[in-house]
Amino acid sequence: MITRALLVAALALAACGKNMSYLDAGDDDAGADAGPPDAGRARGDDPPVGYTVALEVVGDAGALVSASLALDQFSQPLVAAIQVDPNGDGVGQDTQVVFSRWNGTDQAWQPAQTVEVIGDVPVDHPRRQVSMARNAETGRLGIAYITAMNQVRLAYSDDEGAHWSEETVSAAGSDPLSNPVVAMKGDTLHVAYLSHPVCAAGTCGKVTYRKRVAKAAFVDLDAPLGAANGLADAPLSMALGPDGVASIAYFGNSSSDDTVTLLFWSTASS
Repeated sequence: MITRALLVAALALAACGKNMSYLDAGDDDAGADAGPPDAGRARGDDPPVGYTVALEVVGDAGALVSASLALDQFSQPLVAAIQVDPNGDGVGQDTQVVFSRWNGTDQAWQPAQTVEVIGDVPVDHPRRQVSMARNAETGRLGIAYITAMNQVRLAYSDDEGAHWSEETVSAAGSDPLSNPVVAMKGDTLHVAYLSHPVCAAGTCGKVTYRKRVAKAAFVDLDAPLGAANGLADAPLSMALGPDGVASIAYFGNSSSDDTVTLLFWSTASS
């Protein structure tokens, strides 16, 4: 026979069961990180200690070059690279930018995803023709890269890399371009790259920096050369300060005495 005390207890549990269900939900991480939108991505498990194979080329599927790394809201890795001649026929017209990321739920790297076919671009050392960044305020992913049409293109994704959109972010011109870098903060996009007029090696070239706020037009600046009279066709590095101002490191050289200089430029000084 059910006592009055047991009946009251049973009714109380039935009445509040739904409201108390969150107590035993455990560590249910739906992807929220108290920060930017993240498309509901679950954190899952971090990569194992040591190394893992992020991308792999088998047989004649072309080479992987110009790798770039970024970290997501969980400090888990995202990678972009250029895959040269994926079908291995010796013709580089199918060279492409590929993307992958660590999937904590599957505890594995996602299969390589083609971002855009870019054609036969120069990838010889020391050029780095791809750069990736994540906007910590909005969650947007961005990949800048060179195409065979001599453009700097930007692919961006607002759904954790599931889908990509592309646009041209280089200024109009015919000089050969190389070594793009990208950074993003809030509604501001920062892009820089090398522009090499056809002239004597080591006596010309410039770093073009472009900044765009929201949907406004780009504002362009050229980095100073200082005592150098040319630029090495080598990778650039760009970083944003807490105030969102971009700074760039790049290599200058001199044709007169083969001096190589590593130059630093804060765009706030221009």
